[in-house]
Amino acid sequence: MPGMLPGRFGLIFVLTKKVHEMQIQNPFEDIYARLTAIEELLKGIQSATKKQDRFTDSEPIEARITKRQAAALINCSVSTIDNARRAGKITAYRIGGKAVRFEKSEVLNLAKK
Repeated sequence: MPGMLPGRFGLIFVLTKKVHEMQIQNPFEDIYARLTAIEELLKGIQSATKKQDRFTDSEPIEARITKRQAAALINCSVSTIDNARRAGKITAYRIGGKAVRFEKSEVLNLAKK
């Protein structure tokens, strides 16, 4: 056929022409927009997580105990400690991602009530 480019160069030319005719958006712009939205969401999650983390280095770590230690201290189950935390009777301090500690004095006050 006269005027047709042979082989893969012809195919590339035809595909490029089709893309321009269809006015397809740059897919990388869409990907960039989505990644930007995800980054903003992650920043919001990180700032919310930092606000929930009440542990500071100035407070003595020895005064903080684990959930199991708190339950053993007042002779109750771990779920009782969880229930008291959810009810706001004792304050939970997050250390890192999942680790939770309680003030020993608050746990002892809980047992007195």
